[in-house]
Amino acid sequence: MWKSITILMGPPGSGKTTLGKHVASITDNVFFVSVGEYMRNNLHLTPPFEDTNRIAIFEEIIFEEFGTKEKKHLIVDCNPFPPEMWDAVSKQLIHFETVRLLSMSADINTLQKRLDSRNRKDHLMFSNKKRLDYYFKKVEPAINKIRNEKIIEHLQNETADDYKKCVETTINIYEKS
Repeated sequence: MWKSITILMGPPGSGKTTLGKHVASITDNVFFVSVGEYMRNNLHLTPPFEDTNRIAIFEEIIFEEFGTKEKKHLIVDCNPFPPEMWDAVSKQLIHFETVRLLSMSADINTLQKRLDSRNRKDHLMFSNKKRLDYYFKKVEPAINKIRNEKIIEHLQNETADDYKKCVETTINIYEKS
C-alpha cells in the first residue's frame, strides 16, 4: 500500500498540470502524472478519449508508471468524471492510505486566456469555449456535489500569489504525512 494519492481536478487551464509537476519536482517521494498527457503521449490517443478503457488506463498509470517508482505519494491530474472515469479512479483508491481531492479553479477569462496561449494540436479539434462549456456543464456539477460532502479542498488559481498558495497547500500535505 502506498502512502497517498492526490487527485487534482478543475477546468482546462486551471493549473492542474503546472501545480502537479512543480510540487513533484520540489518534494521528495512525490510522483506526478497527468492522465490526459499520458493518454496523448504514451498511448497516442486523441481527445476526447471516447471509447477508451479508462479503468485499464488508470491501472496502467498506477501500477506501471507510479508503482515502479520508489515514491510514496502520487499526484494525478485527472477530472474523474464522467462516471466511468470515476469508476476507474475509485477502484484504485484502495491502494492508498490517504486520498485527497483538490479542485482548482480560475475565472473564465483567465481560463480562456491560458487555453488560447497553448499551441497544442489536439486543442484545435475542439474550440476552447466548447471545452470549458463541457467542463462547466458536465464535470463541475459532479465536483460540487462531492465538495458539498466536504471531501474536496478548493484551490483558487488566478494570480501568481494564488499559485504560490496552491503550491504551499499541496506541499504541506506531504510534509504532514
